[in-house]
Amino acid sequence: MQIDFHHTVTYVLARIAGFAHEEATIVAHAAQYVDDAQNRGIILFDNGHTYDHIASSHSVIDVLHNLSNVEDYQVWVPFHFLPGNNGQPAGQGKDVSIKQRMLCQPDSFVAADLCRAALATKGTPNALHRLGITTHVYGDTWAHQRFCGFKDHLNKVQDESQEGFSERFEAFAAEIASLGHGDVSVHPDQPFRSWKYRDSNNNEVSRSNPDIFVQACDRIVEFLMAYRGDGGTQVQMLPQDRELLSNSLRGLDSEDAETRHQQWLHLLQHGGFSFNALAGEQVVDLQYVPKGIGSWKYEALGTQASTDYKGQIFPYKESFETSNWKLFHDALKAHQAEILNRLLPKYGLPNSPEDLINSAL
Repeated sequence: MQIDFHHTVTYVLARIAGFAHEEATIVAHAAQYVDDAQNRGIILFDNGHTYDHIASSHSVIDVLHNLSNVEDYQVWVPFHFLPGNNGQPAGQGKDVSIKQRMLCQPDSFVAADLCRAALATKGTPNALHRLGITTHVYGDTWAHQRFCGFKDHLNKVQDESQEGFSERFEAFAAEIASLGHGDVSVHPDQPFRSWKYRDSNNNEVSRSNPDIFVQACDRIVEFLMAYRGDGGTQVQMLPQDRELLSNSLRGLDSEDAETRHQQWLHLLQHGGFSFNALAGEQVVDLQYVPKGIGSWKYEALGTQASTDYKGQIFPYKESFETSNWKLFHDALKAHQAEILNRLLPKYGLPNSPEDLINSAL
């Protein structure tokens, strides 16, 4: 999924679930920031304090990290390609290969456990940030189904509408293509696209992304409503909201994700959903800035740079402790630990590349 879904559609779903604008803005920002938090390391402050943060994504051209199975397990597995255990509950599904069980599955038992872990954080300072991160990963279980978050032949597929990715680039790019859905570019992430591909076993797979994304919306709304737990009777979205979501996912069909993102912002400003049109200042407030002035990192650390240099010293402010940037990264680390240290072992799934190799023997 891309910024149009992870940011603006997530905002819509949070508002449909009953979140106030300010809350939904945090959830949506956190959901998208999973794709943009590409820096990691130790932040050094001028008073001697430090803060260790992790990355939840790597850029497509970051060959060094993307070709490392250690990095794959730290980034792609927990944040973008949640293993689905072949759709089976814990303790079952072991009659198929371990790599098959590592493929992403829509709305799996693993995903349900992840959602429950996020719901349990309600009342904590970074609960909304954790919701956004979980919503990103939960949504991706639909978009990234049948792909895994490490390099493997199971990801080697052929898009029937064009030449395969690996045939258009040199050898190193072919390695990238075996990571996730690299072989079919961004096709799994585009809400409007209906397409076909042949999987690693040469079986034809038909994908209607609009139908898949609407299913994801239904379940994400239920998840967000469960967090609110208001005791109300509504347990799913209203027909008018579902219809507008469905029509927009299908009808906003620019190949450019940022164009679709701006179209969603325009739609929010002009109304149609049950929570009514956003006021001008709310649209401005919802604007997403990943780096630089106006970004969460700028508000926390005062830096406009897209990356930090080694040994850089930042002025410490008390407000850092409650900043959205720090709360997000606290939630990011907790989410990663939940998956690698608890959920994957619970399902008998490997939680490191070494464990994967040993499990496949």
